[in-house]
Amino acid sequence: AKVDAKAYAPLCRKIAENGYKVVILDMYLNFAMLSPNKAEKIIKEHENIKSWVVGGHSLGGVVASRFAANNTNVDGVVLLASYPSNDDLKQLGKDVVSIWGSKDGVINFANLIESKEKLPKDTTYVEIEGANHSQFGDYGKQKGDYDALISEEKQLEITSNSIVKLLENIGNK
Repeated sequence: AKVDAKAYAPLCRKIAENGYKVVILDMYLNFAMLSPNKAEKIIKEHENIKSWVVGGHSLGGVVASRFAANNTNVDGVVLLASYPSNDDLKQLGKDVVSIWGSKDGVINFANLIESKEKLPKDTTYVEIEGANHSQFGDYGKQKGDYDALISEEKQLEITSNSIVKLLENIGNK
């Protein structure tokens, strides 16, 4: 929400360096809720790719989880400082990784904990000690966020490694 898609280029570059095709979608007015099915076009343009993982940060993760729940081409979901709004993913057999920072001043931690009931039982949960909300992207400190106790580089390294593990798991199925 209100973050330029280019802010996620450093994270996506780290994932791509592991051999995965990564696509960042520009959302209308930088607001994912206004373009909830934009990934359909990308999937259609790349028919040679048989397995897809979608993800998003904060509100973008909510939109990504809804998209994944309604799309059989999607095998996995990455939630960055985010959680689904409903339990549509719970029984669909999709792989999910949920990643957040211990110093996140934006996320509602009560909702994050409650969301575990809305996700598949084998969801991977990663709390990054010292990480905040803003450093998942490169857009500066978000209003209300806490200061991170780790560098943006370290946060992105842990995040990308967690995502690559999810991708490897899907690739080995």
